[in-house]
Amino acid sequence: LHGFGASTESWYDVAPLLAPAIRVVRIDLRGFGLSSKPRDANYSLEEQAAIVIELLPLLGKGPVVIGGHSYGGAVTFITYLRLLSEGREGAVRGLILMDAPTYPQKLPFFISSLRNPFTRFISQNFTSYKWRTRFVLERVFFKKELVDDARVERYARALERDNAEYAIAAVAKQVVPDHVETLPDSLKLFDVPTLIIWGEHDPVVPIENARRLNRDIRGSELVVVPGTGHVPHEELPALTANAMIAFLKRL
Repeated sequence: LHGFGASTESWYDVAPLLAPAIRVVRIDLRGFGLSSKPRDANYSLEEQAAIVIELLPLLGKGPVVIGGHSYGGAVTFITYLRLLSEGREGAVRGLILMDAPTYPQKLPFFISSLRNPFTRFISQNFTSYKWRTRFVLERVFFKKELVDDARVERYARALERDNAEYAIAAVAKQVVPDHVETLPDSLKLFDVPTLIIWGEHDPVVPIENARRLNRDIRGSELVVVPGTGHVPHEELPALTANAMIAFLKRL
């Protein structure tokens, strides 16, 4: 599951490395990429998780490993909690949480600006999709040289689709769950192999959160990807893919 403002294109570099070893299913969350973007208010983490759960039976028999980056990691977290509450935890064989916000924290600028009507209006009316995309990527990547025209184009073209601006603003407004303060307590309920992957220099979700997550999820494994920021799977795809494959082979 991709991060905020991204799409399945976020896995462009790492998916070919995973495909020979495992079956990979990438989806665009509601409001992103090629998925529908209705002009309603149903863009919460819970509603995204419900969609993922509805998808699971369509993937075939047997449990799956659910992985998510950033916002997608939060959706992964909520998805597993919902399956636990429904007594369906057996549907999941493992979890991969990559730079995932699971604790209360200050919202990153690219989300808080969309929650503010004034800054959202300025951004959406006086800047281009590509300018906005490059501005954000250059601040979340540690390896700035990777923010080239091709990568900017992959991100920006998803924002050009009908209702994309409405949808991303709706997600930003609902990104914080009502029960966010008590969510960390739920991590003690996790009883499934979990791989935590984090960029060493993540400026969006501090690496201290990764270490805390590693402590709070019983038996979890933490891999810190050196010399990367918030998107290790794009900055060092081979190292990230190898960590994922090694984890999956142990399940």
